[in-house]
Amino acid sequence: MLSPWRLLPEQAPYVLPGMVSGSTGSLTCSDFKEELVARKKKTSPAEDFLTLIAMLPWWVGVALAIALYFGLHAFATSPLETASRPDQMGGVLLKSIARQFAQFGQFLIPFLCLVGAAASAWRRHQRKKLAANVSASGAADVNELATDRAIGQFMGRGQMALT
Repeated sequence: MLSPWRLLPEQAPYVLPGMVSGSTGSLTCSDFKEELVARKKKTSPAEDFLTLIAMLPWWVGVALAIALYFGLHAFATSPLETASRPDQMGGVLLKSIARQFAQFGQFLIPFLCLVGAAASAWRRHQRKKLAANVSASGAADVNELATDRAIGQFMGRGQMALT
């Protein structure tokens, strides 16, 4: 059978799986292709930051939280500058806006780092528990993803090496 998006547009409409046959809505080939092609879920910058921190060891996330708090706090509480000439107004205004973001970010960004560190610690705990279960049970009833995680944990401990 040909893929639906290789057919000519005049050969449409199609009924998607899950649609009731004979429904009033008809879809073209491009609609069908868009429905079938998996799309990456759009995430916010905060979610991306959490994902990045969760990939790191938990202690790196905690260290980043402490360093970012003190760095942003120092910037947020620094003395205000004044412009002595009109051409310096842009720089003073930009620093003032950055200082406002730092005042808010000095609490939010370290909090996100701590949440990411907690996620990292939880994942590590899960991997250790899985590795213990796999080594105890002989891996007879473990799925492929769990096996991959267990192998990664054993390789990280130096108990297993690729040959």
